Amino acid sequence: MTLTELRTFLTDTMSMSEVYQPVIIKELLENDGTCSKEHLAARLADHDTSVQEYYQKILMRWPKTTLTKHGVVEYDRASKSFVQLSTVLYWVCGACSFELPS
Repeated sequence: MTLTELRTFLTDTMSMSEVYQPVIIKELLENDGTCSKEHLAARLADHDTSVQEYYQKILMRWPKTTLTKHGVVEYDRASKSFVQLSTVLYWVCGACSFELPS
């Protein structure tokens, strides 16, 4: 596709009822023209407020309760932020990556 054809598609043809098409095009441009479906799905989820709201609710239930109870994090209500309680967490980060499904 030529630059002129792409410009025509973006300005005249592309439907903007959702952000899907421009997000995919932007990601491809920023990643040398290639992205996995997993990468693109994650970027689309970044723009989906319903997905974000769902995970915010999940986050405030069990992860917040468990991590604050065990003194791993605090939750600052004023800034609506999680705060780590120890610099030891940097070391632990490597261990956590082994527990995550690939």
